[in-house]
Amino acid sequence: FDMARTLYVIDGHSQIYRAYYAPFGNLSSPSGEPTRATHVFSQMLLNLLRDRRPDYLAMALDVDDRTVFRAQIYPEYKAQRQLSPEDLPVQMDRIIGIVQAVGIPILRVPGFEADDIIATLAARLAGPDLTLYAVSRDKDLDQILSPHVALYDPLKDEVITAERLPELKGWTPEQAIDAQVLIGDDVDNVPGVAGIGPKTAAKLLQKYGSAAEVIAHAHELTPKQRENVLAFAPRLEISRQLMTLRRDVPVEFDLEQARCERINWSAAEPIFRELGFRRLLDQLPAGTRAKNDTANATTPAAADVVAGTKPQTQSHAPASSLFEQSSATPAPAIPAISRPEIAELSQPEGGDYRLVNTPENLAELAAELARQPEFALDTETTAINPIDAELVGISFAWKPGQAYYVPVRCAFGAALPLDLVRQRLGPILADPKIRKVGHNLKYDSLILRLAGLPLTGPLFDTMIAAFVVDPARASYGLNSLVFGLLGHEMIPITDLIGKGRDQLSMDQVPLSRITEYAAEDADYTWRLRMLLE
Repeated sequence: FDMARTLYVIDGHSQIYRAYYAPFGNLSSPSGEPTRATHVFSQMLLNLLRDRRPDYLAMALDVDDRTVFRAQIYPEYKAQRQLSPEDLPVQMDRIIGIVQAVGIPILRVPGFEADDIIATLAARLAGPDLTLYAVSRDKDLDQILSPHVALYDPLKDEVITAERLPELKGWTPEQAIDAQVLIGDDVDNVPGVAGIGPKTAAKLLQKYGSAAEVIAHAHELTPKQRENVLAFAPRLEISRQLMTLRRDVPVEFDLEQARCERINWSAAEPIFRELGFRRLLDQLPAGTRAKNDTANATTPAAADVVAGTKPQTQSHAPASSLFEQSSATPAPAIPAISRPEIAELSQPEGGDYRLVNTPENLAELAAELARQPEFALDTETTAINPIDAELVGISFAWKPGQAYYVPVRCAFGAALPLDLVRQRLGPILADPKIRKVGHNLKYDSLILRLAGLPLTGPLFDTMIAAFVVDPARASYGLNSLVFGLLGHEMIPITDLIGKGRDQLSMDQVPLSRITEYAAEDADYTWRLRMLLE
């Protein structure tokens, strides 16, 4: 994709809803207008232009659900959807107004949805000279992926390509419609085959190739699957029509009108001032505010918006030294932000997680930790009750996507002597100048103190911070918070130790597995700190 020009098309309503449900308390303007969705969406838009540097940008919007052609052929389509929250329409109008004011083209066509418009533009424009990115994580768009079309999730800063889809979901872009047909879509009220979810659909498509072939080979399935597949068979064709995106929408679109150099950020300034978006005003492209203050500035120069090299993809290839940089571009550091800037936070999933189980690597880690003003840590133990528990290992992180695990007990692999760990890491954990970040730090602190590694200095507990930000949450566990706030599913502990009578203790887990698990805990504790503080 690197050499082609890039067109980003925002799936408008999808991203507005994501902004509305961002994990923050209600925000409002000085006049009392609700602004949470407006703020988060505006931040996403600025981040997109700054970080992805598109050549062209547009936004596609849905029209009224009842006029969409799918509702004409299947009246139950989206019929169960509830009314929007009462404070959302004013924010939706405000967001559309901001996008229009700065000159980003808005595309909508009666009878069609935003996904159909995006699919049509992909079919019409994408090719060797132009890569189209759909700014969405909507599974319905998987079917348009190709060598010149990708999906971009701004919350996770993640690109999904045609090559990645099979490893992520188990099917190819060509099979995406069949997958949706088998699974169904509860959100759009389109039923699939009873009992078939994504994992089963992936297995069936890998074996049979298509939904039609699954039905043709129903006699080879389990009795219950055969019954459900045959019951679904008469609905196959209408489901396929509903799931297939149209690529012939009569949408008028002038690519040159979508050129990012044309974006007039001066028009956003009075709106941001009215809404009290002071931090967003500071993030407007260089020169916008100065021009507007002096002479009703027009569109900023291209360099203000799109200058710089295109972002590089990340790699987590191992390095020969613990802290040696790999040949790939490292994950960028994320600056400190206030809570509303959620779209700046999330990084691509996966991480550079390293085992530290030699004296030499421990010395390197200690030297790096001593240079940090703060870092996140997490402990692994043999039991939940700290009085009964023994320390198994400690993980550390101070930048997203990188973390280190120091084992002190392990039945399968080389661990470090606790005395050596006390010698190297004890002074750092006790250093009052270095802030320590953790999730449920009371537990970690007690475990470390009992192991002869007292924890002192300024402390930041992401569990407590999450409660302060949102006292009404149902759960403040690390896995729940990370999934709810960052959209990442953490490794379940049961994947490591199992359940019931045969359950292992953490010191019986192989080092390769516990390293991944423990380092992920420290990494995402660090990311939560950046979100919640």
